[in-house]
Amino acid sequence: MRLPKQIKKPINRILQDIYPITSHLEAKLQILNSRSRSLNRCSYLPKDILDIRNISLNYIDNMRITNDGRFIGYRHSVNTTKPILYDTLAALLVKHLYGVNDEKIKEEIEYLLQFQNDDGLFRDPVIDCKSAEIEDWWGWRHLTLHVLMTLAIYNVSTRKEIGYIKRFADKDRFYRYVNTRNWNERAAWTSNELQNIGVMLQYSRDYQNWQIADSLMEILYEALDDRQDSLTGLYGHRFETQMELSLGVQAGYHFWLLYFYDNRPIHHIERIIDSILKTQNIFGGYSARWNSSACEDIDSIDPLMRLSKLTDYRRDDIQMSLQKALLSILYNLNSDGGWVFRRHESLKIVHRQMFSAINESNMFYTWFRTLGLAYCLIGLNDVPAEMKYDWNFTHAPGLQFI
Repeated sequence: MRLPKQIKKPINRILQDIYPITSHLEAKLQILNSRSRSLNRCSYLPKDILDIRNISLNYIDNMRITNDGRFIGYRHSVNTTKPILYDTLAALLVKHLYGVNDEKIKEEIEYLLQFQNDDGLFRDPVIDCKSAEIEDWWGWRHLTLHVLMTLAIYNVSTRKEIGYIKRFADKDRFYRYVNTRNWNERAAWTSNELQNIGVMLQYSRDYQNWQIADSLMEILYEALDDRQDSLTGLYGHRFETQMELSLGVQAGYHFWLLYFYDNRPIHHIERIIDSILKTQNIFGGYSARWNSSACEDIDSIDPLMRLSKLTDYRRDDIQMSLQKALLSILYNLNSDGGWVFRRHESLKIVHRQMFSAINESNMFYTWFRTLGLAYCLIGLNDVPAEMKYDWNFTHAPGLQFI
């Protein structure tokens, strides 16, 4: 597929600003054009950031479902039919990033509040299954983290306390719980579990005045400090392969967000930067695979952006890394305005109503890719004029804050 001149020219200007060495630029363009020919016309090279904003917001609007004029949620992809709470959150989070303030937002926030159960967790009956109860990378505790983050960003309170977290009110019990998690080969999964708990504690402490939450966070931070590998700055038991290194970074990303929100010092910053930079592949994504996922990319971009503001260590290397990452991120934008989790692969997030086909956009990762794009551009010192944007952030627990 030949790229239309009116699209290719502005992107070329952006790339020329990012890659001053002509031979490097030409090589990157050849890679990008070669990739584009294999996407069955679903990929999209934007003219500028406003173009990305407009088509993405249009995609989100097309995923909105109403029944007799009443809002009932957002569906996950064009291959699904039912409203999913995860995707209503994704819509609200993207709109907040872009500074959208329309009449639909209040209705959508009121809608998500009704999903809170008596224990304080949020549950979606459409995707109710055993996995949602037992998993932490997906499911009720993970969903609750995203709801709490969204409500805090919009300055809206939950209707009920987060009663689920009260099971950890006994500090000795919480200490035992944290220290008996799997900190070795499943450290990345443990990081999801403890991030969910940590965000609930931070929310309960800062928005519901549950005072013991501060002491519980101290217990969690002590465990995290003790379990951090001093040679790599990561979490896990082995970092010999690219996959092990990537999982160590993914685990760190979940934990470091707790630190960043609380403005708590992170140890071994230089070793962390060294480790993250090693995860970047030849195409600019942060994965052992060339078609890196939205999670793998943001798990490296976010800490690189934040840590580069705390130290001058390898500053030029970080800038070059983020420059390369920008191309990789844009490669995952589709012509319908949505974004993919991982190019050239379908994705089913446990439930059939959270399915997207090969190269098909989905709502949840449209948000995560947009957040990754925002952090990448924020981290770059010299952003091309076409890609400059005044991103909208509120300091709140979770993933979306500066």
